[in-house]
Amino acid sequence: MTTVAPMRRSKKATEKPIEIFIALFIILAVSLLVLRLFQGQISQATEELGQAQLEQETQAMYNSFQQGCSEACTAAASRGCTDQALVQLCVSSSRSILGSQRSMDLDNNQDIGFNTLTYGGIGVCEQNIPCFMEQTQCCNRNINLETCRQILCRYWGERGLDDRFDAVGFTVADFDACGAGNDELAFWHGFQADCS
Repeated sequence: MTTVAPMRRSKKATEKPIEIFIALFIILAVSLLVLRLFQGQISQATEELGQAQLEQETQAMYNSFQQGCSEACTAAASRGCTDQALVQLCVSSSRSILGSQRSMDLDNNQDIGFNTLTYGGIGVCEQNIPCFMEQTQCCNRNINLETCRQILCRYWGERGLDDRFDAVGFTVADFDACGAGNDELAFWHGFQADCS
């Protein structure tokens, strides 16, 4: 009779570590699951925060661009609204205001390229947006591609200069490199047309 009792103890002794091992394995599995869920939430929050930060940076750059265009108009008005005074507004752009290394992702698609959403379907290159697309009224005049082209042609003609559209930075080649379609290239080609 004494021999049976030790067998039972031996059997219990081997069952207990197995139960502990199974319990630890379950705890480990649950811990990994909770950790994975927590990590997913942190990743999503980090991504949302990064997107919000990009949108804020874009908005700040856009506000600076608007302010720079507005200041160019104010300067033209203070100089009598002559063609010579309006030239600076017509050649100002996001590149000249924000710096050549800064581009605005206007549609927040994380692709600096051609944008047709912001300016009523007229495509602009997010790398270099002309002020005449933003500041459409100045000195009681409509300011747009055609009026700026006329102002620049008169300004250069009065000085006996050939047109300098390539120096302005809104050439068809610039917009082609940016990914503009044929309609947009034709539109911008009108700006670059000869002054004669």
